[in-house]
Amino acid sequence: VSLRLSGYHPPPAHRRVLGDLAYLEATMPDGSVTFVTAFSLGFYVNRSTASAFDPTPMIASGNSNSNSNNSNTGAEDACYSHSLLDCLLQRSSSLRSSWATALSAARERSDLLRELSLSEDSL
Repeated sequence: VSLRLSGYHPPPAHRRVLGDLAYLEATMPDGSVTFVTAFSLGFYVNRSTASAFDPTPMIASGNSNSNSNNSNTGAEDACYSHSLLDCLLQRSSSLRSSWATALSAARERSDLLRELSLSEDSL
């Protein structure tokens, strides 16, 4: 994932009053782009695109103006979460797959290091 402040950051005064803290742009492993709002209670996917600012949350039904490739992301919704990682994992199946692969590799590495440490202790 490539994560950066969105071109719409910082929030305008009328959005800061509503609790918006930052606007983020996340490029997922499959190349899709997701725009996220950080607000006082966590994070949510907003309706902004590269060419249009709309900080309102995505909705599960009806048309949405997302710029992301949603053929593999499931339902179009705001994915509210206290954690940015959880919000993005809810949104992107490609990120879920990459994250699972990374966790598996970390687990294997940890097991290998533990085995090496135990074998060195017995020498």
